[in-house]
Amino acid sequence: MKLLFTIKRLEQASGGSERVLAHICSELARRGHDVSVLTWDRVGATPFYRFDSKVRILNREIGSSERRTGLFEFARRLLDLRNVVISERPDLAIGFGHSTFVLLAFAAIGSGVTAVGSEHAAMPHYDRRPLQYLLLRIATRLMAKVTVTSEDVGRAYTSDVRPKLIAVPNPILVDSKPPGPKRRNGPRVLNVGRLEEQKDQATLIRAFTLIGDEFPNWHLRIVGEGTLRPKLQAQIESSGLAGRIELAGRISEIGAEYAAADLLALSSTYESFGLVSLEAMSYGLPVVGFADCPGTNEVVEHDVTGVLAGNKPDRVTSFSDALRKLMSDGSLRERLGDAGRSNATRRAAACDSVDRWEMLLNSIHRGRNPASSDRPPHRVTA
Repeated sequence: MKLLFTIKRLEQASGGSERVLAHICSELARRGHDVSVLTWDRVGATPFYRFDSKVRILNREIGSSERRTGLFEFARRLLDLRNVVISERPDLAIGFGHSTFVLLAFAAIGSGVTAVGSEHAAMPHYDRRPLQYLLLRIATRLMAKVTVTSEDVGRAYTSDVRPKLIAVPNPILVDSKPPGPKRRNGPRVLNVGRLEEQKDQATLIRAFTLIGDEFPNWHLRIVGEGTLRPKLQAQIESSGLAGRIELAGRISEIGAEYAAADLLALSSTYESFGLVSLEAMSYGLPVVGFADCPGTNEVVEHDVTGVLAGNKPDRVTSFSDALRKLMSDGSLRERLGDAGRSNATRRAAACDSVDRWEMLLNSIHRGRNPASSDRPPHRVTA
């Protein structure tokens, strides 16, 4: 098949969605499909994650891929994307992420090209974005199918959207190499995620600060970049622990970060899929997260592979108590880490994400019901 994937940004984009896209596109290209990826990055920009050499990258450079899309940019990109869809004539066009598949849904109208969406957010993302959700609802009606990362995530969407949703899990990208010895400048709490409201690193910093004096040798390292960097840096400076809390920025060799850490702390309010948790678990790291965080609570089992904090008496205190539990007990960290490694390895071995993507795209292209495949993606039911 000739496949055109679209995503807003790949240059300096170190998020999970971009990593998943690089893996899926590269594997599909290795299987003989003709794969292109369109972005709004500047011409000549290099993706943060490596793609197979068979994958063609089309950087269109309309507006800035770093900024929020304005109405004028939306219109320009819509027209340009439509021109590309018509000129490329792919068998299928796949929008990766809601901001891109909404655009693609409208661009493909009347083009003769079937559009597919891939949603990598979760319903809580739209709680304060009603206009975005309205556009998603309209776009979903114009597309053949929209993938979500799990059935639980899909069930949270409204009844008019659910019939178009198909659950296709993200690939679990675990390192086959055993972790090497930890770099020792003291024990380390690791956080991996964009510096955005959803990831709530502000709560993590406050929780670590609350117990900092109890664990003077411990450090907190936050890997990722985003719009909240200035605010979080100011919070760190005023915490009294500026020498022990670090905003490390984007890191391409994330495996080395897991290998050097002692536990993973995810303070997110929601995750569409617990990819970071599973990656950390594959390195033998226990995970601290919130019990009410979708995504995290689907892959982390309380007191088995990590510790899930509640919201009482408040998020900061609850999270600091969970951190304290693991930071104070090396044998507990080892026991939970061993269980997590076994869990992640088992899930990775059973994961058939690229197979499911290929079957889904084949079935849409051939006009068959996806449920007719031997091992189909999971339908989302109410």
